[in-house]
Amino acid sequence: MSLITCMIILAVGCTNKSASVNTGIEANASTENIPAEQHPGQADRSVSGGTFTFAVSEDAIILGNPPTLMKQSDPNYAAPAVERLFRRDQQGEPEPYLAESYNIADDNLSITIELKQGIKFHDGSDFNAHVVKWNLDRYIATERAELAKVQSVEAAGDYTVKLHLKEFDGMLLQNLSGIPGMMVSQKSVEENGEAWAEMNPIGTGAYQFVSWDRDQRIVFKRFEGYWQGTPELDKLVIEVIVDPFAQKASFETGGIDAIMSLGPKDANELKQADKYNIEASDLASSVLGLLPDSAHSDSVYSNVKVRQAVWHAINFEAIAETMGYGYHEATFQLATEASTANNPNVKGYPYDPERAKALLKEAGYADGFATTLYAQNTPGYSDILTAVQAFLQEVGITAKVELVDQGKYFEMLTGGPEKGGWKNGLTIVPFTIVPNELGAYARLLGPGVSAARLPVVYNPDELQDFIGKASNEPDPAKAKSMIHDMQKVATDDHAAFFWIYATKNISATQPYVKGANFNAPQWTPEQIKLEE
Repeated sequence: MSLITCMIILAVGCTNKSASVNTGIEANASTENIPAEQHPGQADRSVSGGTFTFAVSEDAIILGNPPTLMKQSDPNYAAPAVERLFRRDQQGEPEPYLAESYNIADDNLSITIELKQGIKFHDGSDFNAHVVKWNLDRYIATERAELAKVQSVEAAGDYTVKLHLKEFDGMLLQNLSGIPGMMVSQKSVEENGEAWAEMNPIGTGAYQFVSWDRDQRIVFKRFEGYWQGTPELDKLVIEVIVDPFAQKASFETGGIDAIMSLGPKDANELKQADKYNIEASDLASSVLGLLPDSAHSDSVYSNVKVRQAVWHAINFEAIAETMGYGYHEATFQLATEASTANNPNVKGYPYDPERAKALLKEAGYADGFATTLYAQNTPGYSDILTAVQAFLQEVGITAKVELVDQGKYFEMLTGGPEKGGWKNGLTIVPFTIVPNELGAYARLLGPGVSAARLPVVYNPDELQDFIGKASNEPDPAKAKSMIHDMQKVATDDHAAFFWIYATKNISATQPYVKGANFNAPQWTPEQIKLEE
């Protein structure tokens, strides 16, 4: 069963694109399309390097124009062609990638980035400081939050970029490992326009864009001029297969080499076959929250003892095990145990119905109360709320389940009582871990943010203070300590949000696929090999 991970954003607009697009670079132009009935995985392995074909459940929206790219999964689809200044390591920390090194000034008001030299874009143009400045300036012009603290960008040399800051931003390097750090060719974008760039990712990556058939497949081929040496594969093909059953069937019959992300039920079934490689990430891709309308003074959830009682009343470990087949992780904080953001000293509220009843009595609700459980009508959410409903009933809380469409859901999350919101209830809200747990907190609950995005949820001032300070702290050790304090304040001090479980990316690969690394904090397509 696959739960759809979404990022809560105020609005994302999409425009209709042509059904099929091909690169407009004459030297690399190709009208090559692979017929739908021909799955080019094992069939092409007689060719040196072969073709690696893997399935995804939904298509990209934008590939090659970072300033307009909003969907958090789209950079993965562009990753064979478009690389970033920084890349996250196995612990999720940023490290230089297209960048060679960086230095933070003593006053914390500038960061100097040295770039790797000798790198070419797929159109033959040079990767250098002037192109990096152009990329970053375009992103800053959008006024999106990730680079909001960058005052200006200076090309301080052919391969030296200096970021002048309004104030220090502890998330800046993380953000440069994300969408803002994606480097595309200035030459190609200026010659062809932004609309063209959205459909044609021209970067420095191991694989060069060939074609994109909307809702069918994206095709890349080996880039002979790749800066790390000739890539192993001849081609890399992303197949869009929406139906999980069809995905699994194609994989089992050898039609595709891998599934980038699959649901825990399918993963469990494939694992039982004992002939495929099934792997899950250590870090969370998202943490599913159950949020109360605790900012309403007349809500039962404005009482901290009620919130504590509710947490004790629900066996989230059982829900995680049932829904996740061993792949989900129950947690008392916005982090998995493997994450550096996890505070081992958070006590939380273990399943204890009797303690829940006692707390309800102390809060003045000895006979319980009535409430509503809300969620978007996403597959799997109904099952979660049904389980929550049963656990609450055991301690005297009568709950009804209400599933809403996407429009109503976003209205509830982003609107106050006069615009929607929700009243005397709990709502499922997924926190996407991008670029990390602090980023997830800052995006939804940071200073000045929660009033717009989650206005009916009580957000303690001290929590917002920790989020703000951790985001601006240049010392990683001090920032980590603040994040740990933040976790404890949210859970042990205020029981502000109930965490259902952490979801992890699960991938499936055929035994001959090596180095797919789908579950790393960032995908590394240049490392993939096919071996007999």
